[in-house]
Amino acid sequence: MSGALAIGSIPLDQAASALRRRDPSARAFYAYDLDALTSRARRFRAAFDAIDPLVAYALKANALPALLEVLAAEGLGADAASLGELERAAASGFGAERRVLNGNGKTHEELEWAAREGVHSLNADHLGELDPLERAAAASGRNVTVALRVNPGIATPGHPYVATGDEEAKFGISADAALEAIAARARWPHLRVTGIHVHVGSQILDPEPLRRAARFALELVPDAREGLGDVGVRRRHVPELAREDRRKAVGKLQLVHVELDRADREGASLPRDAAATGSGR
Repeated sequence: MSGALAIGSIPLDQAASALRRRDPSARAFYAYDLDALTSRARRFRAAFDAIDPLVAYALKANALPALLEVLAAEGLGADAASLGELERAAASGFGAERRVLNGNGKTHEELEWAAREGVHSLNADHLGELDPLERAAAASGRNVTVALRVNPGIATPGHPYVATGDEEAKFGISADAALEAIAARARWPHLRVTGIHVHVGSQILDPEPLRRAARFALELVPDAREGLGDVGVRRRHVPELAREDRRKAVGKLQLVHVELDRADREGASLPRDAAATGSGR
């Protein structure tokens, strides 16, 4: 019908009529275009194809099983920040090698689940997470890969409430503290403390803070590798895509990928299997 509001070429009045045929009491609903979802997921992955990272979808954006199952089938990973999200990711088809546990204030139950059921990696927001995680991993007889969240001290444009990587941010640890923990990682024999995780904010369309964050993480790698051998950038969290102009946003994120690729050629040495990015919305 000309002029009718539609999603994925389906007029919403027809969708409402179809819903009421199944449930006469229905008055409101959410509609999602799965074709658009898969298209954006593929475009995001293509933007980083040269470094072949794990692209992890943040369940905090929308953990509806019907959406998660589609993204799991597309080969994306799941970025979880709670026990419920970990369980939802597992139930929706994301294998252990594609699950990432993120966020601050992790509970003992979340750490135990990650160690017992398995994750691609865990981003530690604070060094205090490592001792209980070591105990959980030892009890489960498994090793857990850990990336330390480092505050890069990078300001971003936009509202200060969604800035997470500037000098005033309460998240993450200093670069010096991260390097000290990596050097002392024998203290946690069941943890592979081999990653650096950086997050600078949400709803960012200017690529410059992302480029600076990526460069910051890569510049830490030589210091961390000194005498250790296998430290890499296990996870770089690319902030959530803003709702407006997503096509342009992905293009700008691709600029960051080009910068990373250039850094790799210049000797920063970023293994193809060592990177992970995250998309929120």
